[in-house]
Amino acid sequence: MTENKLIYSVKDIFTIYLDGEYKYYNIPEYQRGYKWNAIKIEQLLNDIDKFNIDFKKAIDEFIVPILRLKGKDMGLLISFFDEKYWEPLSDKVIEEKYLLRCGRWIAEFDEDHYLEFKRSFPKNLPEGYSLRRIDKEILEADENKELKNEVLDSWQVIEDYLRSGFGFCVLKNSKVISSAFSCGVSDKLYYEIGIDTFDEQERKKGFAAHCAIAYIDHCLENKYIPHWATDYDNLASQKLAAKIGYPRSSNENRFQFRINRADNYLINTYYHFNNKEIDHDFIKLALEKVFEINDHKPTKRFIYSVAGKLAEKGLKDREIFVLEEYLKLLKADDKPERE
Repeated sequence: MTENKLIYSVKDIFTIYLDGEYKYYNIPEYQRGYKWNAIKIEQLLNDIDKFNIDFKKAIDEFIVPILRLKGKDMGLLISFFDEKYWEPLSDKVIEEKYLLRCGRWIAEFDEDHYLEFKRSFPKNLPEGYSLRRIDKEILEADENKELKNEVLDSWQVIEDYLRSGFGFCVLKNSKVISSAFSCGVSDKLYYEIGIDTFDEQERKKGFAAHCAIAYIDHCLENKYIPHWATDYDNLASQKLAAKIGYPRSSNENRFQFRINRADNYLINTYYHFNNKEIDHDFIKLALEKVFEINDHKPTKRFIYSVAGKLAEKGLKDREIFVLEEYLKLLKADDKPERE
């Protein structure tokens, strides 16, 4: 019986395993830099192209069908950690239908910085407010369903959150004012924080920080890593993170696509307004494509979000176009839309 080993000598690798009956270390010659020539470089490029084809095929034939089973509003994020390498390939891999770039701001936790902040932060909430762990009772009593919808956006099923996640919220009587909960879990070690203050009149009063402190303390007590990430343009979240205990950060490039192609164009248009310069031709083309797609009906909330952005930017003619086209869809299909 062949002995199972975790460490092999260089001699074993280049005799028994590379050239013998075992093929555990079958490294193609073109992947060994010291043996490269014109033919090997061409083989390497073909290998990269094959990966691109296989990756697209996996998305279309495996990932998208699974997302469809989950619900029509599902999507997928693709991260490119080595931007210099992946950027030239991204067009081939992603193509037109996966067109939304949505970068992420990722912060690094500094426990000493956090403990210093915590010592200086007021421990008590104002009278009439209380801090509670988010449980089934809190979620069911959430009148506006804002917290419940946030949890469902991340977990899809409340029971999954209650079993594998945790969080804390500030209440005013029974109303949820602010919350911090685990919107993502990786390897049962990294617990990403999702944080929000739902009532605009209650913002900038420190309630989000109270929730974050409870969340981070729970992580430290259980030897979890409190992970903080947000969108490039979410400056409020970035500022709070830097103040609490995340003084260093980096950016990660991501591409997002929805299985609903009409929604893809709507979301792309919405995020386009974050750019300093607005490309009017792009907006016109994207909005036209939304209503040309016959196999996917756009989701109502994305239409309203884009219409609001168009009005905010003074593009009233485009706003009217979007709403008129959507009314035509409603008249053509009297079936109630699933939210």
